[in-house]
Amino acid sequence: MNWLLTGEGSMYRDQIQEQKAEYKKRDEIEQIREWLKDWGNKVDERKHHWLGVQMEQMFPEYREWLNKQGL
Repeated sequence: MNWLLTGEGSMYRDQIQEQKAEYKKRDEIEQIREWLKDWGNKVDERKHHWLGVQMEQMFPEYREWLNKQGL
């Protein structure tokens, strides 16, 4: 309840629920990675390029990351 009123502390009653939320987040990222691998193996280079353009437009952080990588 403290978190709801003040924004401080845990938003869950106990630490176990926070850990579960972190595991869920990792699972979601892993699902996206697996889907991208599967999708990427099924489509042609035009779709690969299309996805890159979409990623740069939707996620400025991705574009910044590419620039830092020198890509």
